[in-house]
Amino acid sequence: MNAELSLNTYVRTALTVCLAGTIGLGVFKASYAKFSSSASNINNQFAASTAFPTPTPTITPTPTVSPNGSITVNKTLSPTSDSGKFNLLIDTVIKATNQGNGGTTGQISVSNGNHTAGETAGTSTSLENYLTNYFCKDGTTTIASGTTTTTSSFSISSNQNIICTFNNFNKTTATCANYCSSIGNGHANCIKQNDPCTGTRINAEGNSIFNCSGNTKDCCCTP
Repeated sequence: MNAELSLNTYVRTALTVCLAGTIGLGVFKASYAKFSSSASNINNQFAASTAFPTPTPTITPTPTVSPNGSITVNKTLSPTSDSGKFNLLIDTVIKATNQGNGGTTGQISVSNGNHTAGETAGTSTSLENYLTNYFCKDGTTTIASGTTTTTSSFSISSNQNIICTFNNFNKTTATCANYCSSIGNGHANCIKQNDPCTGTRINAEGNSIFNCSGNTKDCCCTP
């Protein structure tokens, strides 16, 4: 009787333990699943709150560069057979050396802004033997002119092409008519130094200049 009771007690106890274990395992599994779901939600929320936005690339605009203008310096001599040689300059820098009649720098690119052109004596040449004038033109428009060996300053804009021509007249062999023609006053007259000139007067400085004979003769150029 006691042995049978003890066996029954043992079986019931074992069943209770097994049942408790089964229930406990189910509870554990349910709790773990709930925990896993919560953890997953937390991770998703954290990832969403800490996600970094895709950076927008910075685009640096390409600077606009204005096209340059250009200067051409030409040389003419009178008479055209004169053997004088001249250096041609842009902004005081020599761009062509020992140029005679018909010489040129060619078209030289320059920055936009103010510039000058000029000439100096080349090999075996003295500027004292010449009278000089120059004209700088933009197409047919004269933008600078004078009787010096360096031009006045002139401005150049984008794509503007300026041509400066230096005319040199040999004092002993050029004629009054040559000079007057170069400055656009086509009427040339040799006059006395005391006579009036309604155009451009060139001092003779000697018997042979411009073929105006005698020390009292000047060259007068009139339109």
